[in-house]
Amino acid sequence: DEAKSNRLYSAFEVEKRSIAEPPTSKVIKGPREGFVEDIYTNIGLIRKRLKTPNLQLIDLVVGRQTNTNLSVVYLKGIAREDILEKLGVDYFLVLNFSKEVMQLSPQEFVEKILRKLNVKEVIIGHDYTFGYKKSGNKDYLIYYNHRFFDVCLVPDIIRNGKKISTTYLLEELSNGNISLVNEFLTRNYKVKGRVVKGLNNGKTISYPTANIELSDPYALPKNGVYFTYTIVDGIRYKSMTNIGNHPTISPLSENIIETHIFDFSGDIYDKEIEIEFVEFLREEKKFSSLEELKEQLKKDESYIRTSKI
Repeated sequence: DEAKSNRLYSAFEVEKRSIAEPPTSKVIKGPREGFVEDIYTNIGLIRKRLKTPNLQLIDLVVGRQTNTNLSVVYLKGIAREDILEKLGVDYFLVLNFSKEVMQLSPQEFVEKILRKLNVKEVIIGHDYTFGYKKSGNKDYLIYYNHRFFDVCLVPDIIRNGKKISTTYLLEELSNGNISLVNEFLTRNYKVKGRVVKGLNNGKTISYPTANIELSDPYALPKNGVYFTYTIVDGIRYKSMTNIGNHPTISPLSENIIETHIFDFSGDIYDKEIEIEFVEFLREEKKFSSLEELKEQLKKDESYIRTSKI
């Protein structure tokens, strides 16, 4: 509803508003760089640690946009809104990473960004840095700005001696460890895109596929075949998705994403769909014949259909 849409914003359709007109929210989580999703498992802990009750929670991200103005970008529209709302975040703001922003000193960042947002508490990790050439850190925020806001330090999440971070998850995603990534995201990693016309080669072996043109620059798992769910018009179907250049049939110069949706036969060209990655099945390979490829696809399909995931 309209009340919810006014509370949360998500990439990439943007509405700009001057930073001189901040929202009335009082708490900020972040800031940090990039559009890649973080792990928000500490949201409940953050709420409990707030020294001032009933504050609104902002997630502020420094985004690599082309706009040169010092402004906060209010975002509308995709899955991140639902994710953040479920986790109790009130606002999601993206600050344009312009040359002007890049050259802000730590104190300028505090004065022009944080204080303009009227923050009362800033929640950061122990290794947080900000300002020109990362010259500001948690100690700077605590020492120089204790008069304006409190600083709450969130503990790292450690697994097998490694810090769980965006960088770590990107590495695991690129290695095809989608099950591990999903475990830490507490949901299936998902991409969204529009169905575009392909070469229709899948139909020749009874496995028609929907070719996806991604709506945003998502980080993708490594090339290979995946057990996925595809959401079409709000309905979730089991599917198998290939990322690669299908070397057996008409090898391509660039990778594509194509998904075969089980028990579905509708016309979905130009329709926006979502793909949830559940499990990595196998590497992409060149088969000796189309019949060999088809037999492997039957095995992949059988595994997915009987899976309880």
